[in-house]
Amino acid sequence: MLGDPALRRPEGGAEIWLYEAPNCRLDIILYPQGTGLLVAHAAARAHGAAEGVTEAACLSAIAGSSGPGRRA
Repeated sequence: MLGDPALRRPEGGAEIWLYEAPNCRLDIILYPQGTGLLVAHAAARAHGAAEGVTEAACLSAIAGSSGPGRRA
């Protein structure tokens, strides 16, 4: 739904995916479950000089971004 993450790395038994928008980042921690992945944790956060970026605004920016890694 969000496309390919900007960064995808293994961390122990988990995978960490990072999505980026100009003023925020979304970190998702996934664990294998059956034939898929289960989201164990997700956190949106402001990035750089951005202040007051809400989680909802960050998710909207990431979902509205285009291109590989969802960088706008």
